[in-house]
Amino acid sequence: MIKKNNLLDHKVLLIQLESASFNRGITGLIANKLMAKYQRPVALLIKTEVDGKIAWSGSARGYSKSTLTDFRQFCRDSGLVYLAEGHPNAFGIGIYDENIEAFVSHADEVLKDLKFEPCYKVDYVWTPQTARGSDIIEIGDLAYLWGQEMDEPLVAMNHVVVTKNMLSLMSPDKKPSIKIELPSGVAILKFKASEEEYDSLYSEHGAVIINLIGVCQANRYYGSVTPQIIIEDYEIVDREEWVF
Repeated sequence: MIKKNNLLDHKVLLIQLESASFNRGITGLIANKLMAKYQRPVALLIKTEVDGKIAWSGSARGYSKSTLTDFRQFCRDSGLVYLAEGHPNAFGIGIYDENIEAFVSHADEVLKDLKFEPCYKVDYVWTPQTARGSDIIEIGDLAYLWGQEMDEPLVAMNHVVVTKNMLSLMSPDKKPSIKIELPSGVAILKFKASEEEYDSLYSEHGAVIINLIGVCQANRYYGSVTPQIIIEDYEIVDREEWVF
């Protein structure tokens, strides 16, 4: 439906279902999955009737990593929804049928210059040379504090030069994970990876340079403690054909 109706041509992914072939209690879960996949605000709507008028109601999810930090308020400010109740980026939404096109046009116009690319607020910006294992372990040991009112700290690490001797693919047949071991002893891990992803980071004679966002973890194993950074997101910024 998304491809057939060119829904990704618009700033808000608004999906209208004549009826639900699923339990409406998981509408929010589905909207959340679509938001994560397409990295933009989503409204998953099911046809209904309100006050004798055709309407569409369901769940909305904002893409909190973008610079649009409050999708609920955006919907309210449009004046085109009759319902927008819940959290800033996870809420119930309702739009009368007569306002659907106007809402989509309004979003396209107001958000025309907004790019829904991941935008992370980080607590530290490091390089492989400035990332200290003791700091990573100290932050990792505070894991019991993180929750709804206390976000887990995010760290950025720029210009990570990855050579083949630093790179490994763990559990390729079960749950593939990529591991990058820095000379300092800090391990960088990417879970839910793939062989294709591993190949994109592999260079036989040179190196692949990445920037990454991640969280800190203290890995304890048989009495030893090692610092780890778990990748949330990364980008390849350069490649070197030869490293001596």
